[in-house]
Amino acid sequence: LGFEPMPLLPPPPSEGARAVWLALDEVSDPQNLGSLLRSALFLGAAGVLVSEKNSAPLTPAVSRASAGAMELLRVHSSRNLV
Repeated sequence: LGFEPMPLLPPPPSEGARAVWLALDEVSDPQNLGSLLRSALFLGAAGVLVSEKNSAPLTPAVSRASAGAMELLRVHSSRNLV
């Protein structure tokens, strides 16, 4: 289990389509990260971007809390969200 690196932002969606990403900064609790991933999947987010610093790693505890959403979403990490 691990984050996908994201060196560049994805291209904008085609006209008429909307891509919503969830950006998370320093979510250190695995249960909270899992519930946010679960909510992002339910609400139709295209992906999740997590800061590398002080964030919970993708572990089996996060997977359990996400009810499998972690395996279905694209979860990326970035050094800095600024």
